[in-house]
Amino acid sequence: MEEQKTDSNSDPEVLTSAFSSVWQMLQFYGWYLVFGVIVLSIIWTNFGPRLKQWLDKSQHEHQNHHKDPDLVLARQEALERARRQLQEQQDILAARHAEKMREREEEKRRDKIEKWEGLQQGQGRQIGQERQFTQPTDRERTRSSNSSESRLRGNYNPLTGAGGGAGYRPSRREQFGGG
Repeated sequence: MEEQKTDSNSDPEVLTSAFSSVWQMLQFYGWYLVFGVIVLSIIWTNFGPRLKQWLDKSQHEHQNHHKDPDLVLARQEALERARRQLQEQQDILAARHAEKMREREEEKRRDKIEKWEGLQQGQGRQIGQERQFTQPTDRERTRSSNSSESRLRGNYNPLTGAGGGAGYRPSRREQFGGG
């Protein structure tokens, strides 16, 4: 008996489907691929040598750092000097800011004293000046104990429906009848 060999690779379905899918992709996106390849080649020709020089330089510096401890020490000292200088500048700015804040507080304190002295002398306050917060009197203390009443309007009663809020409400929409 002769064994029949079946040639499974004579018409492989996987290769034909892969070829047809690649062919369809080229049909749909062919021009985009062509333009993309052209742009990439232009970029590579213009920036390729610069990129290679930069990589060589960085590798060379990296190798020198490990070989020359004096260079590493000099770089660390330069970094420390720069940090110290920045810290000194920040300290100067912080001191200036603190001095300005002290001056503002002193000015506010002086203004309060002047206003208080003016009130004591009977000058009163002028229109446009800030209100002076003084210690509350007995009358104000009793009023503040009933703080919930003092916040509301005197003649307002929420149960009467008068005043405040929406005066008109449309009726509910109801559909009458069956459907």
